[in-house]
Amino acid sequence: MAASVTHVDNRNFKEGVRFTLFDKGKGMPPEYIPAKISEVDQEQVDDILAGYDKVEPIEF
Repeated sequence: MAASVTHVDNRNFKEGVRFTLFDKGKGMPPEYIPAKISEVDQEQVDDILAGYDKVEPIEF
């Protein structure tokens, strides 16, 4: 069974999951390598954590 790009583009969740399972990662660009924890530097961590200071708590 071959999956086509339309399976991803039709916004059908089950079809997208099926496509992903059958695709087995072949749709990834060849240069794609997931980031490793060691590749994140302290400056990036500080930028992410700085964003949390701007979030205001919600009271119920």
